[in-house]
Amino acid sequence: MLSAESDFTAVSLDALDLGLIVVRQDGRIGGWNSWMVSATGRDAETMVGRTLAEAFPNARTGRLQSAVRIALESGASSLLTHSLHANLFQLKT
Repeated sequence: MLSAESDFTAVSLDALDLGLIVVRQDGRIGGWNSWMVSATGRDAETMVGRTLAEAFPNARTGRLQSAVRIALESGASSLLTHSLHANLFQLKT
């Protein structure tokens, strides 16, 4: 059962009109909002717990993974943005 806090967080992330992936301290996906579900056709339950490389096996995520690693090592909360492109990962059509 989800706590009221996690319910609030999930609803808040889903309310955003942009794709959002939350990466946990262990480098695995901790959140995948409804925009990402709509754009990729992959549900949050399937994606949570995977690494970025597992989520996007055909993408070159080296720079993104490096930025995530640096943010996690420094302990600084960071917002990392990336423009989606068909060569990065396939969006649902």
